[in-house]
Amino acid sequence: AELEKVGMDADLSDERREIAAASVGNYALFAGGRGYWRNSEVIYDAVDAYSASLTKSMPTALSTVRSSHAGASVEGYALFAGGADGQRTVDIVDSVDAYSASLTRTAAATLSGKRIWMGAASLEGRAFFAGGASTNTNSSNWCANVEVYNGTLTRTAATKLSVARYWPLTATVGSRVLFAGGMSHSATKVVDVYSASLTRTAAADLSNVTNGGGGPGHDTSTVVGNYAIFTPGYSDSTSCDVYNASLTKTTAPLLSIARQYMSAGAVGDYALFAGGYTNYGYSDVVDACDTSLTRTTVTTLDYQRSGLSSATVGDYLLFAGGRIDSKNYSGDVFVYTA
Repeated sequence: AELEKVGMDADLSDERREIAAASVGNYALFAGGRGYWRNSEVIYDAVDAYSASLTKSMPTALSTVRSSHAGASVEGYALFAGGADGQRTVDIVDSVDAYSASLTRTAAATLSGKRIWMGAASLEGRAFFAGGASTNTNSSNWCANVEVYNGTLTRTAATKLSVARYWPLTATVGSRVLFAGGMSHSATKVVDVYSASLTRTAAADLSNVTNGGGGPGHDTSTVVGNYAIFTPGYSDSTSCDVYNASLTKTTAPLLSIARQYMSAGAVGDYALFAGGYTNYGYSDVVDACDTSLTRTTVTTLDYQRSGLSSATVGDYLLFAGGRIDSKNYSGDVFVYTA
């Protein structure tokens, strides 16, 4: 099917960034985040739900306001874990909110500790939350924990990451979850790999140091076909690292212009890389590639924006929120279909 941009009239309930997104049943959920109200930065508990027909509803809010949290899908639920519920270094939570396919909120088992800036991914009915930090000061309080949730909302501890870090990028390809890059004493290139049996192995390091920068951050990742794609980090490169289901790494020139703070997602046979920040300012560019890693042209965003959040529901990929400039955030939702 052809890749195209479609209209969307239902904006987010608030203009915000650092939104965690996850899909469950026939819904894509955008939860929490950070915004401005009367010239002060605030943290939100709102959850905006978009159906497979792009109808918006507002389920019960999160159990607490959250930013710098993580979202992932587990069998029958969308989970939103950890995050900051205030501006102080100690304002971090360990709670996990779970939303069913009917958008009913319940509580999952708590994390093993209070954490922000985790990487999150899903594999074969499980949700993985990895790494993170126990304060928001970028100090040495980073974590190597890997927490795994199943459809009963119970938590299991997997083998820890080989390098403690926050902001790891994530992707699920074949029967494995990859946690790539992130920040420790410095940015790292390490790629840890987990199977459904929670066995940890390693893949080849990334070509460039990279980190997820608080959800949609410096770098991003997605999966299309049998390929996990990681954007090129702090470099000015337009080539992405690509891992196939056998964990063989190659590179491919998938970006038309080098940039950071993009958002990525997939719909149909396409991966999309939207917005971001270049050496010249904010970007409205949307790059796309198909399952053969051939880059194609796609309609740009309506305006320049960085740090969007993304989720797929039905035949649609949604990009929501993000930053317009240093003190203005967006509530718009842009939609692509294939």
